[in-house]
Amino acid sequence: MAHAPIYFYDLDEPYGEFSNFYAAPIELDGYIWPTSEHYFQAQKFIFHERHFKHILKLATPREIFDYAQAHKSLVRPDWPDIKNEVMYKACKAKFTQHWKLKQLLLSTGHRTLVEHTKNDSYWGDGGDGTGKNQLGTTLMHIKGVFDRLNNLIHQIQFDQTQRQHYKFDEPLSIGIFNLNAREEGQSSTKLNDEFIHYQLLIDCILQMESSSNEKQELIALFKQQYKNNPIELKLLKNLKMAIHQIDQYGGIQDNHLFIDY
Repeated sequence: MAHAPIYFYDLDEPYGEFSNFYAAPIELDGYIWPTSEHYFQAQKFIFHERHFKHILKLATPREIFDYAQAHKSLVRPDWPDIKNEVMYKACKAKFTQHWKLKQLLLSTGHRTLVEHTKNDSYWGDGGDGTGKNQLGTTLMHIKGVFDRLNNLIHQIQFDQTQRQHYKFDEPLSIGIFNLNAREEGQSSTKLNDEFIHYQLLIDCILQMESSSNEKQELIALFKQQYKNNPIELKLLKNLKMAIHQIDQYGGIQDNHLFIDY
């Protein structure tokens, strides 16, 4: 069934790759973790270096899970507040750093992802559907981020093709846009297609529920995509500066955005 939920849990079953126990090493925070479960459990003991390093050395996810359970009294006090964020970070690294896993996640389309197990009613569905299924929700959120990035890249590529086809001989120009003037329906330069596209790109990024690091990852992705295109690289440089200003000051400094086309 095209829209039926996808249930996963056992490693030897379909979509077992979605389990945190699946052997897909990730590089994160200066270490290489054998599985996303290694990273997740180690963060519980970030204030206890010996336990943190010990988890990194354990061979299997089951060993680290049991080890963490045996040392519950040492788990960081803020764990209930940050565990969802830690899980998101671990899973995002896993599916970003492993292309085949990313494609598998994207292939699920709009189907609901469910970690189906009676052993966990928070990360899983509790076996009877009454659980929170937080891991499934996390994976669907990551897939949504990937989908939006892919759509944005495809739109940029299309716009680039159109620009090259219709405006190949146009000289490069510098556009200066006054944000205050925009509110009054006026601009210091004519609003051309390139500027509108650039402004929409900034708005799209700012509306994403993402951290500063994730925005920088997006910039890095575009730099790789357009590494041989100096025009797009100039746009990315301006975009990076704009994001930095907004992150630092809550807006564009002096209410001006300079775009070097």
